[in-house]
Amino acid sequence: PRILILSPSAVRANDLVRGLRKMDRRVRVAKLFAKHIKIAEQKEILKRGCEMAVGTPGRVLKLAQEGALKLDKLEILIVDAFENTKNQTIFHIKETKVDTFAFYRAFVHPRVLSKSTRLCLL
Repeated sequence: PRILILSPSAVRANDLVRGLRKMDRRVRVAKLFAKHIKIAEQKEILKRGCEMAVGTPGRVLKLAQEGALKLDKLEILIVDAFENTKNQTIFHIKETKVDTFAFYRAFVHPRVLSKSTRLCLL
C-alpha cells in the first residue's frame, strides 16, 4: 500500500475503512485486523495489491514480519491517535503501544530517515 493507517482497535479500523470507501469506491482499501478476518485472506488481498490499508498494530506487525505486507511503496504511515471511551490512545494501551513501536522500529523508521515515507498522526 501507498498509505497505511495504524488504528488502536478493529472496531475503529473498520469505521475508518467504511469512511474511506465512501469517499472513493475505486480505491482498494485492505482491512488488516484480526476481528472476523483470517490472516490467509489478508495475505491474498495484499498479493493482489491495494492503495491503502488500515489495520491494528499487532496484525500489521505480523503481516510485515511474515513478508506478506510489502512496504517498498509506502509513502505515508498514519498513526490514529483516536481516544477510546477510557480516554486512551494507541500509545496508552500496552499491547498496541508495544506493537506500534516494534513495527515502526523494524519496518518504517529506516524509510522515514531516507525520506521515502512520511509519518503522520491523526
